Amino acid sequence: MWIEPDEVVLPREIFVDHGMVMAQKYAPRVAQLVMVLLGENNGEVVLKSFGKQLVEFAYWWGVPILQFGLAL
Repeated sequence: MWIEPDEVVLPREIFVDHGMVMAQKYAPRVAQLVMVLLGENNGEVVLKSFGKQLVEFAYWWGVPILQFGLAL
């Protein structure tokens, strides 16, 4: 079994700025997906109304559920 030291694990897994990760990594991808699925006009309306909630859902629920499903 491989156990990494706390100095490596804590900054990478525990002390993560989740807001920054959502803003930099997830928000552009969610916006692009919404625009592709709904079109530019409807996508823009949805993102203005529910953009933050969509990004938070993708970060906290969507990706973990997808990872779990793929692992099964």
